[in-house]
Amino acid sequence: MSSAHPDVVVCICLCRFLPEIPWHLACFERGMNSGFYNAAIQMSTGSIAEMEAHSENLAHSTMPGYKRMEVNADVFAAMMNKEIPTEDLGGPIRINHEQGALRVTERPLDFAIEGDGFFMVSDGQRDFLTRNGHFTMAADGTVVNSLGMPLQTSSGDLRIPRGSSAEDLILDEQMNLRIGKKVIGQLKVVAVENPDKLEQAGTTLFSWNGDNEIDAECMVMNKALEQSNTGVFEEMVGIMTTLRNYEACQKMLRQVDEATSKMMDKLA
Repeated sequence: MSSAHPDVVVCICLCRFLPEIPWHLACFERGMNSGFYNAAIQMSTGSIAEMEAHSENLAHSTMPGYKRMEVNADVFAAMMNKEIPTEDLGGPIRINHEQGALRVTERPLDFAIEGDGFFMVSDGQRDFLTRNGHFTMAADGTVVNSLGMPLQTSSGDLRIPRGSSAEDLILDEQMNLRIGKKVIGQLKVVAVENPDKLEQAGTTLFSWNGDNEIDAECMVMNKALEQSNTGVFEEMVGIMTTLRNYEACQKMLRQVDEATSKMMDKLA
């Protein structure tokens, strides 16, 4: 970066640390060299956002129900074509909601959804959706996730009756949970019309206000988990590719800087 034009350095810094302000428009309007501009935007937004997404995916690649983060490449393509949006330069980070592989665990409080839909958990004030079906039993018998949020049934929190064991739990095809012949609840599985519109509220949690619910076309499996829909190898390759792209942008900046310097020397 030492050979980069000062305007480019300023533009990159402003875009990176004050993304709420459309500095890219100011840089473009003041007549910055288009080669500088394209490389600067790609370096400061595309590469940084992709690296953050790959790093987050890599860190949670073994978490059940985790959905990989992806950068919307269409936003950056529009920037390169000078179809410059006025929103945050980082561009939207979308969540890939594709089904992850299912793995049998033999744990009675592990559940996996095959098809569309989410489990519902609650913190007592708000409801959240998740594909992470790994649950445990609290001291009072409530079935909770790793954050202590109870798993929801059609009638409220799921609780294992006193004197019963999770090992006795049976899930039928109608998602009824039984201990012996007694139904203790029916799993609340929610499907939404457009999962891409869900707001991420945690690593595997999504906020939901009750809108856009549709009939869930899915099957719930007991003693199994849905694995994340990403992998260590895939994300490592993504990180290396992003680094190469970043280096290519740096090289482009140097080349355009050198060409501009030569032109100025001839005009001097």
